[in-house]
Amino acid sequence: MDIRCPHCGSGVKLANTAAGSVVECARCGRSFDPRHGETLPPGRQPELVPGLHVGDRLGGYVLERLIGKGGMGAVLEATQLSLRRRVAIKVLNAELAADPHFVERFEAEARALATLSHPNIVAVIDRGIDRGRLYLVMEYVDGVSLRELISEHKLSPREALQIVPPLCDALEYAHRRGVVHRDIKPENILITREGVPKIADFGLARLLDTSASHRITRSNVIMGSLDYMAPEQRDSTRNADHRADIYALGV
Repeated sequence: MDIRCPHCGSGVKLANTAAGSVVECARCGRSFDPRHGETLPPGRQPELVPGLHVGDRLGGYVLERLIGKGGMGAVLEATQLSLRRRVAIKVLNAELAADPHFVERFEAEARALATLSHPNIVAVIDRGIDRGRLYLVMEYVDGVSLRELISEHKLSPREALQIVPPLCDALEYAHRRGVVHRDIKPENILITREGVPKIADFGLARLLDTSASHRITRSNVIMGSLDYMAPEQRDSTRNADHRADIYALGV
């Protein structure tokens, strides 16, 4: 019998498991009580997002597990078949893919990220569409988010100084190229196992194009996270420029 790991959603076999013992997920390495897992029908792989299961192919990638979900869609861990490497894939929500406005935002994210090459910014690898599903392929960051890190312990001044300056450098790099993040928060800052901070999820990025016809954000739509949002950004996203990112990083 197989059950679903409650931590990462992967299927776990229960063969020869003693009653009352815990099992360890081969995918995420975390242990759990089998009674807290969801029983899966024989031969059925866990569903990652509606219509996509573990082992499914999306373009040239094999899907493996759910990393997280956000407003635009889900982020999945996958294997790139051509190079046999791990990647992270952001899949746009199916209902949003039918909305031209959200599709345009997704395309803007791909274009904005494609212009960036910096050691402290999560790199974009590819983008595509498969069976009506838009997706963005990014480098896989093996580590934790800053939110997870600070929830475990309060950062010392020395630890903070190891994280903040590289992020300032990354934002300056992006701003010089006309890209504003507009949603800087601990969840969007990833820390690798080696301690390298990387800014992730430029899903709300806007190319600072002076041509109004190329601006994607609607004037009365507010994008970002309220706890880290600059005062002018609360009034209208159109008011947010690179200074909003600096404000959010300081918060």
